[in-house]
Amino acid sequence: MTDTLPSLLQTLMLVSTLDATYGQGNWVWTQDGAPSHTSDAVQKYIISKLSSKGFWSKEMWPPSSPNLNPLDYFVWTHVEQRACATSHPNVDALKASVNKVWAAMNTNDIVNACKAFRSRIEACIKAEGSIFENKL
Repeated sequence: MTDTLPSLLQTLMLVSTLDATYGQGNWVWTQDGAPSHTSDAVQKYIISKLSSKGFWSKEMWPPSSPNLNPLDYFVWTHVEQRACATSHPNVDALKASVNKVWAAMNTNDIVNACKAFRSRIEACIKAEGSIFENKL
């Protein structure tokens, strides 16, 4: 997964979607310490695409912090709920299900998840960094 994450981010048109949603220079990409986020391939991709736009490395992200990353609070949940809605007889069947869900993901849903970021940040600030998802 860590080798394919850069291509998935590119497929989602990450930079252009964020620029279109928030305007150029009005957003910052953050990375937590998840292994898939900190692989060499992912770090090289993120730095090459985002270092001039705004990038916070995992070192700037507090441990055990609320999920403020759209991949965490929307994309992975969306994929997991649909791909795992039924049991799979083997790993290959699970992978096929994940790939099918990923391919069918609606771009508007991803854009809307990114648009929800500001309200999540505001809720997190209001909750002083504590759990806030139940107040959204």
